[in-house]
Amino acid sequence: ARSEAASRNVPTSICLTANYSTCATVASTNWSAGWIVFSDPNGDGVIDAGEEIIDVFENTHNGYTIKMNPSAFFVTFSTQGFVLNGGESTVTVCDPDATSGATSSFAKGLYVAASGLIVKTGDQDNNGLHNDPSGGADLTCL
Repeated sequence: ARSEAASRNVPTSICLTANYSTCATVASTNWSAGWIVFSDPNGDGVIDAGEEIIDVFENTHNGYTIKMNPSAFFVTFSTQGFVLNGGESTVTVCDPDATSGATSSFAKGLYVAASGLIVKTGDQDNNGLHNDPSGGADLTCL
């Protein structure tokens, strides 16, 4: 969504979806079902008439979970790459083994700064678990 906003020179949003054609209207930390990337000149996080759907992602990987913290139903990027609707967030991705009793060693993530900078999470405290850059806490799957 961020690179599309820059290349198309129009604010672009990524939104949580359950039906792959419209955006959710309730914020959630659970983004596991999928999301839509679309041009969003008014930055409202809703696919309005005339706004182009750029990409749709359906999570067909059984058991993978995707969480957004803090909870949100959309993120909008400006043409300069800044986040327009809020501050920083962390997206955590966990593979199916995490739900079978395994621990947070399966949690990996992406940190999205308010400036639009997106970076992979890493093990900042050398305990074998990825950390949330916004607060330093270990990422969790369960």
